[in-house]
Amino acid sequence: MSKNLTIFATFKHRNCITTRSSSRFFVTKVAHQTQLNTENLNKNEWESAKPYESIPGPGKWSLLRSFLPGGKFHNKSRVYISETLHHKYGEIVKIPGMFKEKDVIFTFNANYFEKTYRHDGVWPSRIGLQTLTYYRHNLRPEIFEETGTLLTNNGEQWGKLRSIVNPIMMQPKTIKTYVSRMDKTTTKFIERIRKIRNPNTLLLPDNFEFELNTLALEHICLVGLDSELGLIGNEDKNSDGQKLIRSISTIFSLLGEIEFKPSLWKYYETPNYKKIIEAYDALTEITLKYIDEAIERYKTIEKHDNRNEQEKSIVQRLININKNVAVVMAIEMFFAGVDTTTSVFAGLMLALSKNPEKQEILREEVNKLLPSPDTPITEEKLKNLPYLRAFIKESIRKYPVVHEHLRTTTVNFVLGGYQIPKNTDIIMHHSHLYHDKNYFSEPDKFIPERWLRNNEQFNITASKCPVGASKPSNPFVFLPFGVGNRMCVGKRLVDMEVEILLARLVNNFHVEYNYDDKDIFELKLVYMPVKPLNFKLTDINN
Repeated sequence: MSKNLTIFATFKHRNCITTRSSSRFFVTKVAHQTQLNTENLNKNEWESAKPYESIPGPGKWSLLRSFLPGGKFHNKSRVYISETLHHKYGEIVKIPGMFKEKDVIFTFNANYFEKTYRHDGVWPSRIGLQTLTYYRHNLRPEIFEETGTLLTNNGEQWGKLRSIVNPIMMQPKTIKTYVSRMDKTTTKFIERIRKIRNPNTLLLPDNFEFELNTLALEHICLVGLDSELGLIGNEDKNSDGQKLIRSISTIFSLLGEIEFKPSLWKYYETPNYKKIIEAYDALTEITLKYIDEAIERYKTIEKHDNRNEQEKSIVQRLININKNVAVVMAIEMFFAGVDTTTSVFAGLMLALSKNPEKQEILREEVNKLLPSPDTPITEEKLKNLPYLRAFIKESIRKYPVVHEHLRTTTVNFVLGGYQIPKNTDIIMHHSHLYHDKNYFSEPDKFIPERWLRNNEQFNITASKCPVGASKPSNPFVFLPFGVGNRMCVGKRLVDMEVEILLARLVNNFHVEYNYDDKDIFELKLVYMPVKPLNFKLTDINN
């Protein structure tokens, strides 16, 4: 079985996981406490632990047969496969490597997640997407070898790149300078919704997912390239924007087959391998074109650019440091920021439509700060929308974007009573736990109030939060952006764009979805909608 892989998704999540204050402290300090040297390893614990070889799991050939026609995993989803293995073998499972691959350890316990993260070290390591790694480092080394990339590198090279981009991409001030412009772009999208919905039924068209893609891509271009490309409403299928969206969609759909199931692409060029390489090429070439255009634009305005450094675009600031870094990060932003953000947007709209009473509570909060759809959104207004942020978290719990997080161990340690040697690949299946009553009380109910602090609940008097609705019992259950030094570098961008879109949606429309939302998402690289998003959007001012 080829390595199980993912990217850290991008969706709304605050630094603070509002459990008990001690839990919040543990989560936010993980990056400073994770490195446990082998000298400090509890020798008694290691020596008394069961050997690695005894971790339960399927045999190599029985697993391979399961994926062949007639086997129990043939054409089954990764969610089904992981749930089946969990139920059969328990909370820690060894997946044997095939086709010269390493073994992989599956875990389904938040305490195991915590212990794994606490052994991260300064340079957390994780499994890389193999086709992406091969493409970047074997087929296009002229672009990616010098600086490395955040998605395909580990160790010191990853650490150096992260140290360059962190002060730019992880600083709130960098993104918040774009609140006003991002709000204007979102307002254009709201008008686009009015144009494309059926005038009689008010239903959105079957291809609404593509419209969400254009909004996500336009936001990335706005913040990353300091450029508005006019993607919203551009129906030219030959435009670079549409080509970019199609290439990213192709990549995300094919990776589920190539990376997560047995594949022979390393031995010969399979049809799916050829398609994904073409998509990687399209993504790379279009991004290079955008970067070259940005460089020329900056040369033109440089003498008259009176903005301070924090007001300049991410790519402009990176270009001043190293052009290759700017190119790599622009490609990373496009790769990781379009389909993942679209998944969040779709989940939010489903959460609104399936929970009308919560939608009204949210609208009440938003309308206090935005009394009309024309009221500008500001940084200060976003700070004062606690229910909106809670709604986003609960939406992601209900409709998660990613299924698992990944690590490659850098030291020996014990997990679940078993020895886990250094350089072992671990996949932490967290989305299974989002509906587990051992971690969330009333997990089948949509209760944004569970994420509010006491003083925030006091201010949301209409919410009537059920007494038993609690935050997660373990802060390592719900880490949508990851944790520690390898936390998603695009967190700030997604925070803002999701908050602005949600505020504008409830400020303008009543959202309905009069269909069953079961199986509306399918896990590819991330969870993506596979059914038409025929939302009904009624203007609330009519």
